[in-house]
Amino acid sequence: SDGILATGVVTASLTGVDVHHNGSSGLRYEHSSGSRIAIASSNFSDNGLDGINTTGLSVNPVLVWTGLTLERNGRHGARVITGIQIENATIRDNASSGLNGEVVLRDSLVSGNQTGISSDTFGNINLSRVTLTDNGTAIFSGRTVIIRDSYLFGNANGITAPRTLTISNTVIAGSATAIRSSSIAGSSVTLDHVTVGQATGTALTVPAGQLAISNSIFSAGSGTVLAVSPAVVVTSDYNLFHSTAFDAAALSSWRALT
Repeated sequence: SDGILATGVVTASLTGVDVHHNGSSGLRYEHSSGSRIAIASSNFSDNGLDGINTTGLSVNPVLVWTGLTLERNGRHGARVITGIQIENATIRDNASSGLNGEVVLRDSLVSGNQTGISSDTFGNINLSRVTLTDNGTAIFSGRTVIIRDSYLFGNANGITAPRTLTISNTVIAGSATAIRSSSIAGSSVTLDHVTVGQATGTALTVPAGQLAISNSIFSAGSGTVLAVSPAVVVTSDYNLFHSTAFDAAALSSWRALT
């Protein structure tokens, strides 16, 4: 059973609550028009499924949940819908994803999850000042991913499968593959002031679409810096690409430069 079940038009505020060891989700919030549940400084842990599971209509205006701890849940730390923003959270050691769905996350730590952050078919991911570490995969998404001012390190895999990826002022280190974008035609990757460092493997794989890199550093140790399909349109401006295997940039392919 769920620890807290909220359905229909509900207005509530949860502050300083501890919701744990429930058979299903800690909080199941079936959002409908006019419903508002505020959450602050609360813990949702050790539940059988999700710490928090939200479904239903998009939330408007935006609802900000702050100071959450989401840990050791049997599936996701939280599944979120459009219009929920999470800030100042600790999201760790969940069996599936730390966060899943339409994710907006600020000033938070995501660690030790099978996947740090994932989105389903229609979900996008927007991160600012987030640290993702020691996850199996840091981010998995087939949609749009935007990352600013963040730090991804020690994840087995970095960012996987986004159709549109935009990253700025971010460090990605210590993964087997830092970035692998979507193979769907029309995909795009835009990187500005990004630093990527890893000991081996392929730092950046772009199978389709467009790639724009500026003011960035890529180092792949003994591995490959860039693996880019010949069909990809590439724009590169003020970048450093380095591999110790060649003591220079190691490019699997580099075509259609503009």
